[in-house]
Amino acid sequence: MREEEMLLTENLKAQAKYFLEDAGEFYPFGAALDLQNKIKPLSVYLNEEFPTSEMVFKELEIAIKKKLDDGNYIEAAIGFDINIKNNKGMSSALRVKIFSRDDKEKYYDYPYVFTSEKRVIFT
Repeated sequence: MREEEMLLTENLKAQAKYFLEDAGEFYPFGAALDLQNKIKPLSVYLNEEFPTSEMVFKELEIAIKKKLDDGNYIEAAIGFDINIKNNKGMSSALRVKIFSRDDKEKYYDYPYVFTSEKRVIFT
C-alpha cells in the first residue's frame, strides 16, 4: 500500500470507529488528499431525510471523480459498511475504495467487531 493510500485508509478507519461507537452505524463518507498533502473530510448533503447509502455513495463518487479530473485532489477515498464472508460466517467490515488520478480504483476491507464495552476493534 502506498503512503497516500495509507493516510486515507487510516483516516477513514478512525472516522468509522467514531461513527460506529457513537451511533452503531454510518452512511458512506470520504476523505481526500489535497495538493498540499492535507486530508480533507468529504460528505454530501441530499435533500432527503433518509437517503439510501447507495445514493450517498454515488454522489460522493461523482464529486470525487470531478475534483480528481479538475486536479484538486491527489487521491480520495470512500468508506462504507459491508458484510463479508469469513471462516466464521459473515462479518461486518469497513470497505475503503481508493480513487486516483490515473483512474485506477482499489479496494481494502477492514473487518471489525464490537467489544462488550461497545468499542470497535478492527480485526
